[in-house]
Amino acid sequence: MIILAIPSGSNYSYILAADKRRKCAVIDPINTNQIIKNIKDFELGDVEVIFNTHNHGDHTGGNRSLQQKTNAKILAHKFDYKRVPGKADSVNDGDVVTIDDMEITVLHTPGHTPGGICLFIQPDHGKSYLFSGDTVFVAGCGNPNYGGNPEKIYKSFKDKIFPLPTETVLCPGHDYSINDLNFALSIEPNNKDTRKFLRKSENFKNNDSVLLKDIFLTTLEEERLFSPFFRLNSEEIRNTLKNKFSKVFEDEKSVFLALRELRNRW
Repeated sequence: MIILAIPSGSNYSYILAADKRRKCAVIDPINTNQIIKNIKDFELGDVEVIFNTHNHGDHTGGNRSLQQKTNAKILAHKFDYKRVPGKADSVNDGDVVTIDDMEITVLHTPGHTPGGICLFIQPDHGKSYLFSGDTVFVAGCGNPNYGGNPEKIYKSFKDKIFPLPTETVLCPGHDYSINDLNFALSIEPNNKDTRKFLRKSENFKNNDSVLLKDIFLTTLEEERLFSPFFRLNSEEIRNTLKNKFSKVFEDEKSVFLALRELRNRW
């Protein structure tokens, strides 16, 4: 399997192709010309599917032009497919879309938007990958203030993200890593892993490569070392929240929601 990450500002579009390279899929297209160029350069075959992780324009802006040039079908969640540009069909939680011999599983992860999805790939050999759109970022999670709901974000993390294999590589829809890691330090200042990954993130800036190995990405196991949204039982985090809100947080959900509230102001 080959995966390319196509940057457009803070956004990432992704191109996925099986080893046979006869067909490929594109996630959240923005820069159509750059996407098509890389598909040709890497000989990834025909675009069969365009996925939208949600309906926001910074993730769907290339839909129409890419569909016109490739005749690919657009897939979005049943809550969103009538709201995205181009002619789209719906997918639901648990659906599996096969491209050559590559199986892509749809996870409905509302919270940032009602129709938010993540896409999960677990090959027979090697690492798993999660294309998380605006649900999960490095050290962060989606903002619910654009038609979403923070309690649903927590439920998506609890039910869909936390149970995934720890070696899963997180491929988010944006690179907000420096800001989110600095937020994490403000909540848990004694976490040495956060400082280490912040330095790593800073060193990856201005890298123009589209190869996944050259992009600053983390695994879910690493997220558990520094992301406050994965570290809901951290004593230091809970003490920080106690000081900021003048009350005790005793369960994971209340910790998550308090963290999201603080992040809204960051």
